[in-house]
Amino acid sequence: MGVKKDFKKGDKVHYIPYQGAPFSEQENGIVKEVHPTGEAAWVVYKCGGDWDNFMDYTGALTDYLDLQAGWVTPTEENFEEEEQP
Repeated sequence: MGVKKDFKKGDKVHYIPYQGAPFSEQENGIVKEVHPTGEAAWVVYKCGGDWDNFMDYTGALTDYLDLQAGWVTPTEENFEEEEQP
């Protein structure tokens, strides 16, 4: 059984494609609908900044294991940390 989280429609989340992924590869989105299993959600990632109308866009089914609550905001400091060996 997968990981259960309490995401709901309208929650801001960010997608992490793999463990240790740099900030530049993580993507912000909003939960459009929760899958009936409670282990995944359809998340809108690309809407041209039109977040108020996220329900008008197609969501991508994303496993909760790849989602974290809140939006990640890349900063100059984040990118400097990524460049270090």
